[in-house]
Amino acid sequence: MSNSKQIHRDHFNQEVKILLEQKTKSSLFTKESYDELICKYNEVNKKPAELRSAREILLLNKYDIIQLKGTKPRLVTNSKIGDTKFFIHSAELFPILDKAHHELNHPGIRKMFDYLREKYMNITTESIIIYNKFCEFCNTKKSLEGMDPKQFSKWIIRFIDMTNTKDGDYLYILQYQDVRTKFSILKPLKVIIAEQVAKKLWKIFGCFGAPQILSCEGRQEFVENVKEKLKEFNGDLKIITGKKESVQDKETENKIKELLKSLCKNRKTDSWSKVLSELQFMLNTIEDEHDHSTPYERFFGRKPNFGLEFTLPENFKPEDLVEEKLEKFCQQQLNPISDKKSKSKSLNDSAILSDEWETDESDSNSSDENDDDDQQQTIVS
Repeated sequence: MSNSKQIHRDHFNQEVKILLEQKTKSSLFTKESYDELICKYNEVNKKPAELRSAREILLLNKYDIIQLKGTKPRLVTNSKIGDTKFFIHSAELFPILDKAHHELNHPGIRKMFDYLREKYMNITTESIIIYNKFCEFCNTKKSLEGMDPKQFSKWIIRFIDMTNTKDGDYLYILQYQDVRTKFSILKPLKVIIAEQVAKKLWKIFGCFGAPQILSCEGRQEFVENVKEKLKEFNGDLKIITGKKESVQDKETENKIKELLKSLCKNRKTDSWSKVLSELQFMLNTIEDEHDHSTPYERFFGRKPNFGLEFTLPENFKPEDLVEEKLEKFCQQQLNPISDKKSKSKSLNDSAILSDEWETDESDSNSSDENDDDDQQQTIVS
Protein backbone atom coordinates (compact mmCIF):
# COMPACT_ATOMS: atom_id res chain seq x y z
CA MET A 1 0.00 0.00 0.00
CA SER A 2 1.34 3.43 -0.95
CA ASN A 3 2.10 5.98 1.72
CA SER A 4 -0.70 8.31 0.57
CA LYS A 5 -3.26 5.49 0.65
CA GLN A 6 -2.14 4.46 4.14
CA ILE A 7 -2.60 8.05 5.33
CA HIS A 8 -6.04 8.06 3.69
CA ARG A 9 -6.93 4.81 5.47
CA ASP A 10 -5.71 6.04 8.87
CA HIS A 11 -7.72 9.26 8.60
CA PHE A 12 -10.80 7.33 7.48
CA ASN A 13 -10.64 4.77 10.32
CA GLN A 14 -10.17 7.52 12.89
CA GLU A 15 -13.21 9.46 11.64
CA VAL A 16 -15.38 6.31 11.54
CA LYS A 17 -14.31 5.45 15.09
CA ILE A 18 -15.37 8.89 16.30
CA LEU A 19 -18.66 8.57 14.41
CA LEU A 20 -19.51 5.23 16.04
CA GLU A 21 -18.62 6.57 19.49
CA GLN A 22 -20.92 9.55 19.07
CA LYS A 23 -23.95 7.70 17.64
CA THR A 24 -26.10 5.59 19.95
CA LYS A 25 -27.71 3.78 17.04
CA SER A 26 -25.97 2.92 13.79
CA SER A 27 -26.31 0.24 11.14
CA LEU A 28 -22.52 -0.01 11.16
CA PHE A 29 -20.87 -2.52 13.48
CA THR A 30 -17.54 -2.45 15.21
CA LYS A 31 -15.51 -5.64 14.88
CA GLU A 32 -16.40 -6.57 18.46
CA SER A 33 -20.15 -6.01 18.12
CA TYR A 34 -20.14 -7.92 14.81
CA ASP A 35 -18.54 -11.00 16.41
CA GLU A 36 -20.88 -10.79 19.41
CA LEU A 37 -23.89 -10.73 17.09
CA ILE A 38 -22.71 -13.90 15.32
CA CYS A 39 -22.27 -15.66 18.68
CA LYS A 40 -25.71 -14.50 19.79
CA TYR A 41 -27.26 -15.72 16.54
CA ASN A 42 -25.69 -19.18 16.89
CA GLU A 43 -26.83 -19.40 20.49
CA VAL A 44 -30.43 -18.46 19.70
CA ASN A 45 -30.53 -20.71 16.64
CA LYS A 46 -29.77 -23.73 18.85
CA LYS A 47 -32.71 -22.99 21.14
CA PRO A 48 -36.01 -24.81 20.68
CA ALA A 49 -38.46 -22.60 18.80
CA GLU A 50 -40.93 -22.52 21.71
CA LEU A 51 -38.28 -21.12 24.10
CA ARG A 52 -37.25 -18.17 21.95
CA SER A 53 -38.23 -14.65 22.96
CA ALA A 54 -39.78 -12.13 20.58
CA ARG A 55 -36.44 -10.31 20.27
CA GLU A 56 -34.64 -13.56 19.50
CA ILE A 57 -37.19 -14.46 16.82
CA LEU A 58 -36.66 -11.00 15.29
CA LEU A 59 -32.91 -11.61 15.28
CA LEU A 60 -33.31 -14.90 13.37
CA ASN A 61 -35.73 -13.32 10.89
CA LYS A 62 -33.38 -10.43 10.13
CA TYR A 63 -30.03 -12.22 9.89
CA ASP A 64 -28.55 -15.38 8.57
CA ILE A 65 -25.04 -16.79 8.66
CA ILE A 66 -23.03 -18.29 5.86
CA GLN A 67 -19.53 -19.70 5.95
CA LEU A 68 -17.57 -20.49 2.83
CA LYS A 69 -14.70 -22.95 2.92
CA GLY A 70 -11.64 -21.45 4.53
CA THR A 71 -13.44 -18.28 5.62
CA LYS A 72 -14.95 -16.97 8.83
CA PRO A 73 -18.73 -16.91 9.39
CA ARG A 74 -20.44 -13.95 7.72
CA LEU A 75 -23.61 -12.16 8.67
CA VAL A 76 -26.02 -11.84 5.75
CA THR A 77 -29.65 -10.92 5.28
CA ASN A 78 -32.21 -13.64 5.79
CA SER A 79 -32.81 -15.40 2.48
CA LYS A 80 -36.57 -15.15 3.08
CA ILE A 81 -36.37 -11.35 2.73
CA GLY A 82 -34.89 -11.35 -0.78
CA ASP A 83 -31.46 -11.36 -2.39
CA THR A 84 -28.67 -12.13 0.04
CA LYS A 85 -26.63 -9.10 1.08
CA PHE A 86 -23.64 -8.98 3.38
CA PHE A 87 -23.33 -7.09 6.66
CA ILE A 88 -19.84 -5.71 7.25
CA HIS A 89 -18.01 -4.18 10.21
CA SER A 90 -16.00 -0.95 10.40
CA ALA A 91 -12.60 -2.61 9.94
CA GLU A 92 -13.73 -3.90 6.52
CA LEU A 93 -15.11 -0.60 5.30
CA PHE A 94 -12.04 1.06 3.81
CA PRO A 95 -10.94 -1.67 1.34
CA ILE A 96 -14.55 -2.14 0.18
CA LEU A 97 -15.09 1.59 -0.35
CA ASP A 98 -11.66 2.06 -1.92
CA LYS A 99 -12.19 -0.72 -4.47
CA ALA A 100 -15.64 0.54 -5.49
CA HIS A 101 -14.44 4.15 -5.63
CA HIS A 102 -11.73 3.32 -8.17
CA GLU A 103 -13.89 0.90 -10.16
CA LEU A 104 -16.42 3.70 -10.66
CA ASN A 105 -13.67 6.27 -11.42
CA HIS A 106 -14.14 8.52 -8.37
CA PRO A 107 -17.95 8.85 -8.40
CA GLY A 108 -20.24 11.00 -6.30
CA ILE A 109 -21.82 9.84 -3.03
CA ARG A 110 -25.19 8.73 -4.46
CA LYS A 111 -23.70 6.71 -7.32
CA MET A 112 -21.29 4.94 -4.99
CA PHE A 113 -24.02 4.25 -2.42
CA ASP A 114 -26.37 2.68 -4.99
CA TYR A 115 -23.54 0.55 -6.37
CA LEU A 116 -22.50 -0.84 -2.97
CA ARG A 117 -26.03 -1.42 -1.66
CA GLU A 118 -26.50 -4.09 -4.29
CA LYS A 119 -24.09 -6.28 -2.31
CA TYR A 120 -23.78 -4.80 1.18
CA MET A 121 -26.73 -4.16 3.47
CA ASN A 122 -25.31 -1.73 6.02
CA ILE A 123 -23.24 0.65 3.88
CA THR A 124 -24.07 4.24 4.93
CA THR A 125 -23.79 7.56 3.11
CA GLU A 126 -21.88 8.89 6.13
CA SER A 127 -19.08 6.39 5.60
CA ILE A 128 -18.88 7.29 1.89
CA ILE A 129 -18.74 11.01 2.72
CA ILE A 130 -15.84 10.36 5.09
CA TYR A 131 -14.01 8.32 2.45
CA ASN A 132 -14.43 11.00 -0.25
CA LYS A 133 -13.34 13.67 2.21
CA PHE A 134 -9.81 12.24 2.26
CA CYS A 135 -9.54 11.23 -1.41
CA GLU A 136 -6.72 13.35 -2.85
CA PHE A 137 -7.95 13.04 -6.44
CA CYS A 138 -11.52 14.05 -5.53
CA ASN A 139 -10.29 17.06 -3.58
CA THR A 140 -8.18 18.18 -6.54
CA LYS A 141 -11.10 17.67 -8.92
CA LYS A 142 -13.39 19.65 -6.62
CA SER A 143 -10.93 22.54 -6.40
CA LEU A 144 -10.79 22.71 -10.22
CA GLU A 145 -14.57 22.86 -10.66
CA GLY A 146 -15.64 26.22 -12.00
CA MET A 147 -12.04 27.29 -12.47
CA ASP A 148 -11.34 29.28 -15.62
CA PRO A 149 -7.72 29.05 -16.84
CA LYS A 150 -8.22 32.42 -18.55
CA GLN A 151 -8.39 34.00 -15.10
CA PHE A 152 -5.05 32.53 -14.03
CA SER A 153 -2.13 34.86 -13.39
CA LYS A 154 0.11 34.52 -16.43
CA TRP A 155 3.54 36.08 -16.88
CA ILE A 156 5.90 35.84 -19.83
CA ILE A 157 9.70 35.89 -19.94
CA ARG A 158 11.41 37.88 -22.70
CA PHE A 159 15.06 38.61 -23.36
CA ILE A 160 16.37 41.81 -24.94
CA ASP A 161 19.77 41.37 -26.56
CA MET A 162 22.20 44.09 -25.43
CA THR A 163 25.42 42.44 -26.63
CA ASN A 164 26.18 45.39 -28.93
CA THR A 165 26.11 47.77 -25.95
CA LYS A 166 27.14 45.46 -23.14
CA ASP A 167 27.40 46.86 -19.62
CA GLY A 168 30.33 45.11 -17.99
CA ASP A 169 29.26 41.46 -17.68
CA TYR A 170 25.62 42.29 -18.44
CA LEU A 171 24.64 41.27 -21.98
CA TYR A 172 20.83 40.96 -21.78
CA ILE A 173 17.75 42.46 -20.20
CA LEU A 174 15.26 40.07 -18.63
CA GLN A 175 11.75 41.42 -19.20
CA TYR A 176 9.22 39.69 -16.95
CA GLN A 177 5.74 40.85 -18.01
CA ASP A 178 2.20 40.26 -16.76
CA VAL A 179 0.25 39.20 -19.87
CA ARG A 180 -3.07 40.73 -18.75
CA THR A 181 -1.93 44.20 -17.64
CA LYS A 182 1.38 44.49 -19.58
CA PHE A 183 3.10 45.46 -16.31
CA SER A 184 6.83 44.77 -16.71
CA ILE A 185 9.79 44.14 -14.43
CA LEU A 186 13.28 44.56 -15.88
CA LYS A 187 16.46 42.92 -14.61
CA PRO A 188 20.01 42.92 -16.03
CA LEU A 189 21.24 39.48 -17.05
CA LYS A 190 24.74 38.17 -17.73
CA VAL A 191 23.81 34.95 -19.49
CA ILE A 192 20.56 33.24 -20.55
CA ILE A 193 20.56 30.06 -18.50
CA ALA A 194 17.77 28.59 -16.36
CA GLU A 195 19.70 28.94 -13.10
CA GLN A 196 20.32 32.69 -13.51
CA VAL A 197 16.76 33.40 -14.64
CA ALA A 198 15.35 31.40 -11.71
CA LYS A 199 17.41 33.46 -9.25
CA LYS A 200 16.09 36.70 -10.72
CA LEU A 201 12.50 35.42 -10.71
CA TRP A 202 12.72 34.19 -7.13
CA LYS A 203 13.62 37.70 -5.94
CA ILE A 204 10.67 39.09 -7.92
CA PHE A 205 8.35 36.47 -6.39
CA GLY A 206 9.33 37.85 -2.98
CA CYS A 207 7.59 41.13 -3.92
CA PHE A 208 4.80 40.10 -6.28
CA GLY A 209 4.23 36.39 -5.64
CA ALA A 210 4.60 33.58 -8.17
CA PRO A 211 2.39 33.27 -11.27
CA GLN A 212 0.09 30.36 -11.97
CA ILE A 213 1.28 30.18 -15.58
CA LEU A 214 4.80 30.96 -16.78
CA SER A 215 5.72 31.13 -20.45
CA CYS A 216 8.65 32.19 -22.59
CA GLU A 217 8.88 33.30 -26.21
CA GLY A 218 8.90 30.00 -28.10
CA ARG A 219 10.80 28.19 -25.33
CA GLN A 220 8.60 25.74 -23.43
CA GLU A 221 11.57 23.52 -22.62
CA PHE A 222 13.39 26.51 -21.11
CA VAL A 223 10.40 27.21 -18.84
CA GLU A 224 10.52 23.60 -17.63
CA ASN A 225 14.19 24.03 -16.75
CA VAL A 226 13.48 27.29 -14.92
CA LYS A 227 10.70 25.60 -12.94
CA GLU A 228 13.09 22.83 -11.87
CA LYS A 229 15.55 25.43 -10.60
CA LEU A 230 12.78 27.31 -8.77
CA LYS A 231 11.91 24.10 -6.91
CA GLU A 232 15.35 24.30 -5.31
CA PHE A 233 14.07 27.40 -3.50
CA ASN A 234 10.66 25.89 -2.67
CA GLY A 235 9.82 22.28 -3.45
CA ASP A 236 6.06 22.90 -3.07
CA LEU A 237 5.94 25.56 -5.80
CA LYS A 238 3.63 24.48 -8.65
CA ILE A 239 3.58 26.53 -11.86
CA ILE A 240 1.92 25.65 -15.17
CA THR A 241 4.12 25.82 -18.26
CA GLY A 242 2.41 28.21 -20.65
CA LYS A 243 1.89 27.62 -24.34
CA LYS A 244 4.37 28.98 -26.84
CA GLU A 245 4.15 32.76 -27.23
CA SER A 246 5.02 34.76 -30.31
CA VAL A 247 8.34 36.59 -30.23
CA GLN A 248 8.15 40.30 -29.37
CA ASP A 249 8.29 42.38 -32.55
CA LYS A 250 11.50 44.21 -33.32
CA GLU A 251 9.76 47.58 -33.32
CA THR A 252 8.80 47.25 -29.64
CA GLU A 253 12.26 46.01 -28.70
CA ASN A 254 13.94 48.88 -30.58
CA LYS A 255 11.65 51.36 -28.83
CA ILE A 256 12.78 50.03 -25.44
CA LYS A 257 16.42 50.32 -26.51
CA GLU A 258 15.89 53.92 -27.67
CA LEU A 259 14.29 54.86 -24.35
CA LEU A 260 17.18 53.23 -22.52
CA LYS A 261 19.71 55.11 -24.65
CA SER A 262 17.92 58.39 -23.95
CA LEU A 263 17.92 57.75 -20.19
CA CYS A 264 21.63 56.96 -20.21
CA LYS A 265 22.30 60.22 -22.05
CA ASN A 266 20.21 62.24 -19.57
CA ARG A 267 21.92 60.60 -16.60
CA LYS A 268 25.33 60.97 -18.26
CA THR A 269 26.21 57.30 -17.89
CA ASP A 270 27.13 54.42 -20.19
CA SER A 271 25.92 51.85 -17.65
CA TRP A 272 22.40 51.00 -18.82
CA SER A 273 21.91 48.58 -15.90
CA LYS A 274 21.89 51.59 -13.54
CA VAL A 275 18.88 53.19 -15.25
CA LEU A 276 16.80 50.02 -15.74
CA SER A 277 14.57 50.89 -12.77
CA GLU A 278 13.76 54.27 -14.37
CA LEU A 279 13.06 52.59 -17.69
CA GLN A 280 10.79 50.11 -15.91
CA PHE A 281 8.80 52.94 -14.32
CA MET A 282 8.60 54.72 -17.67
CA LEU A 283 7.27 51.64 -19.50
CA ASN A 284 4.71 50.97 -16.77
CA THR A 285 3.34 54.52 -16.87
CA ILE A 286 2.85 54.89 -20.63
CA GLU A 287 -0.85 55.45 -21.39
CA ASP A 288 -2.68 53.08 -23.68
CA GLU A 289 -3.96 54.92 -26.75
CA HIS A 290 -7.37 53.22 -26.50
CA ASP A 291 -8.45 53.39 -22.84
CA HIS A 292 -5.74 55.83 -21.63
CA SER A 293 -4.83 53.53 -18.74
CA THR A 294 -1.28 52.54 -17.86
CA PRO A 295 0.14 49.10 -17.05
CA TYR A 296 0.79 50.36 -13.52
CA GLU A 297 -2.87 51.37 -13.04
CA ARG A 298 -4.17 48.10 -14.47
CA PHE A 299 -1.86 46.07 -12.22
CA PHE A 300 -2.21 47.98 -8.94
CA GLY A 301 -5.64 49.55 -9.48
CA ARG A 302 -4.40 53.09 -8.80
CA LYS A 303 -2.14 55.78 -10.20
CA PRO A 304 1.54 55.67 -9.20
CA ASN A 305 2.99 58.01 -6.59
CA PHE A 306 6.17 59.95 -7.22
CA GLY A 307 6.90 61.83 -4.03
CA LEU A 308 4.93 65.00 -3.22
CA GLU A 309 3.11 66.11 -6.33
CA PHE A 310 1.90 69.55 -5.17
CA THR A 311 3.71 72.88 -4.86
CA LEU A 312 4.93 73.66 -1.36
CA PRO A 313 4.64 77.19 0.14
CA GLU A 314 7.64 79.45 -0.29
CA ASN A 315 8.25 79.56 3.47
CA PHE A 316 8.73 75.78 3.52
CA LYS A 317 12.28 74.81 4.41
CA PRO A 318 14.04 71.44 3.87
CA GLU A 319 13.80 70.74 7.60
CA ASP A 320 10.00 71.19 7.36
CA LEU A 321 9.64 67.96 5.31
CA VAL A 322 8.93 65.89 8.41
CA GLU A 323 5.69 64.00 8.92
CA GLU A 324 4.82 65.68 12.24
CA LYS A 325 5.33 69.19 10.82
CA LEU A 326 3.44 68.32 7.65
CA GLU A 327 0.44 67.14 9.70
CA LYS A 328 0.51 70.39 11.68
CA PHE A 329 0.68 72.47 8.52
CA CYS A 330 -2.25 70.60 6.94
CA GLN A 331 -4.38 71.09 10.05
CA GLN A 332 -3.67 74.82 10.01
CA GLN A 333 -4.64 75.08 6.34
CA LEU A 334 -7.83 73.04 6.73
CA ASN A 335 -8.86 74.60 10.08
CA PRO A 336 -7.75 78.28 10.04
CA ILE A 337 -7.97 79.97 13.49
CA SER A 338 -9.59 83.42 13.61
CA ASP A 339 -7.68 84.50 16.71
CA LYS A 340 -4.54 86.24 15.51
CA LYS A 341 -2.69 85.27 18.66
CA SER A 342 -2.73 81.60 17.63
CA LYS A 343 -2.40 82.06 13.88
CA SER A 344 0.99 81.16 12.39
CA LYS A 345 2.60 82.67 9.34
CA SER A 346 5.11 79.85 8.94
CA LEU A 347 5.36 76.15 9.70
CA ASN A 348 8.40 76.77 11.92
CA ASP A 349 7.60 77.31 15.59
CA SER A 350 10.21 80.07 15.66
CA ALA A 351 8.26 81.97 12.99
CA ILE A 352 4.92 81.96 14.84
CA LEU A 353 4.02 85.62 15.43
CA SER A 354 1.18 87.42 17.18
CA ASP A 355 0.01 90.99 17.32
CA GLU A 356 -0.10 91.14 21.11
CA TRP A 357 2.56 93.88 21.20
CA GLU A 358 0.56 96.07 18.80
CA THR A 359 -2.58 95.64 20.90
CA ASP A 360 -0.74 96.51 24.12
CA GLU A 361 0.77 99.62 22.50
CA SER A 362 -2.62 100.91 21.30
CA ASP A 363 -4.12 100.32 24.75
CA SER A 364 -1.25 102.30 26.32
CA ASN A 365 -1.74 105.26 23.94
CA SER A 366 -5.45 105.32 24.66
CA SER A 367 -4.77 105.41 28.39
CA ASP A 368 -2.34 108.37 28.01
CA GLU A 369 -4.94 110.36 26.04
CA ASN A 370 -7.53 109.84 28.77
CA ASP A 371 -5.08 111.11 31.41
CA ASP A 372 -4.45 114.32 29.39
CA ASP A 373 -8.21 114.99 29.12
CA ASP A 374 -8.61 114.63 32.88
CA GLN A 375 -5.80 117.12 33.53
CA GLN A 376 -7.36 119.70 31.16
CA GLN A 377 -10.74 119.39 32.87
CA THR A 378 -9.07 120.01 36.26
CA ILE A 379 -7.35 123.20 35.04
CA VAL A 380 -10.61 124.55 33.58
CA SER A 381 -12.38 123.91 36.84
